[in-house]
Amino acid sequence: MTTETTIHLHPAFFGEAARPLLESGERQLFTQMELATLFMVHCEAVYLKSGGTIGFVMPRSTITGARQHRRFQGQGVSRILDFLEVKPRPFNIESCVLIRSGRERLKDAVPTTRYAGRLPRKEIRLAEAERHLAQTEGVSRFVGTATAQRSE
Repeated sequence: MTTETTIHLHPAFFGEAARPLLESGERQLFTQMELATLFMVHCEAVYLKSGGTIGFVMPRSTITGARQHRRFQGQGVSRILDFLEVKPRPFNIESCVLIRSGRERLKDAVPTTRYAGRLPRKEIRLAEAERHLAQTEGVSRFVGTATAQRSE
């Protein structure tokens, strides 16, 4: 049985959801914002229960130094799953999973699991994919934090 959910976003939503993601003097960056950041912030505010966990597959650009993502990064995350070194790309773009759990919101030294390897094909079950992927644990630091640097 397949269930399909369609979510329609009213244009006014973007202005409200973008408020915590852009400074008033950064309006020129609105057109460069990643829709996934707006959607994650909105879903977290509307649907996430207190103390709950939310995770989103995001473009990897949301964890790099792009200026339009800094306020989003400033809200912190609990964990990052990084798929940069997985080929073929599992989500068609350089991607990661950002997880926010409970009240834990880290902005520096975010625990990060990095996956690397070559999958035999694009559409693959997790159990099979795990046999082809290596995992390394590390941390990620966002630009603008006291000890900002490239992910370790």
